Amino acid sequence: MSRHYLGLQDLTSEEINSLLSLIGTLCQNKNGVQKWKAQLEGRQVISLFWSPPRKNKPIYYDPDLVIGIDDRIQSLVNKANKALGISTLDAVPSPEEKIEDVIKFSEQLDRIDGVIIRHNSAGAAHRIARETSYFVLNIQDNLRERPVEALSFVYIIKDIARKLEKDCTRVKVGIVGNIAYSAFARSLIFGLNKLRIGLLTFASPTLTSAYFQHLGVQNICSKERFLDEIDFLVSVPISQVLVEKGLIPSVNDYLSFFQITNEDLKESARPPSVLPCRTRNYVDTCTAVDRSFMIDEKSMKGVILNTLIAVLIFCAATQTPT
Repeated sequence: MSRHYLGLQDLTSEEINSLLSLIGTLCQNKNGVQKWKAQLEGRQVISLFWSPPRKNKPIYYDPDLVIGIDDRIQSLVNKANKALGISTLDAVPSPEEKIEDVIKFSEQLDRIDGVIIRHNSAGAAHRIARETSYFVLNIQDNLRERPVEALSFVYIIKDIARKLEKDCTRVKVGIVGNIAYSAFARSLIFGLNKLRIGLLTFASPTLTSAYFQHLGVQNICSKERFLDEIDFLVSVPISQVLVEKGLIPSVNDYLSFFQITNEDLKESARPPSVLPCRTRNYVDTCTAVDRSFMIDEKSMKGVILNTLIAVLIFCAATQTPT
């Protein structure tokens, strides 16, 4: 029986840990995917990535605020499908197409096992899951969730904590930048919260959320205290879009108060490991630090690919991953 992967908010801690275990197996053994390929080879999925009208796309668009085709993640989706022997039908719908059109299109195909979707409407993946019989893998549905990349960050955090022989429930993760209006940040918070990993934020009140505080996420006003308390730092980019929406006065003004720099980390009693959240079309503005503090980005890309493979196995395999 296939399962949906719509967001980390919908998963139990047991399901998240099962996926993390599978990601670890795939990262440690390059041939680990072969036993799943025998089960999944020949499956067929539709890959649907929405894009906004070109004339309405801001020059400095934030992919978590305005959905655009992200070539990096789409390329990794195709690699993950190929690794498992899954056939991919790429469809690029126009911005005007509705969810009903997707459902009708899929029903006209002879056989479809699942859909991998990125849509500009929050909840789009949930609706398709309710009204169809195939599995739905959500890459991102506007501001709701971006659960694949978030799960890869959860894996990296837990893996480093394990290597340092730290109890994950005693580890603290700090998030800076665009938190309230980032699908990635939402998914990351949901995932870490399910695993009882401590969370702190350092951001303007306009970029945080009372709902996250309800989950136990504490917003720290002091940069020094924030850095002294965390083991990992996740930086979520901000952009000109936030200025246009009246959420911050200007990017430079915001960074003058909330940017984390090399000097900040060097002055910290125990500087955290930095996990930058970047896209092909976007530059991280919330951390100005050198690579000595950063997790290797090449390794992160490999983890994201293995996360996609693990999630496809979770959705499509009849045997529960262990």
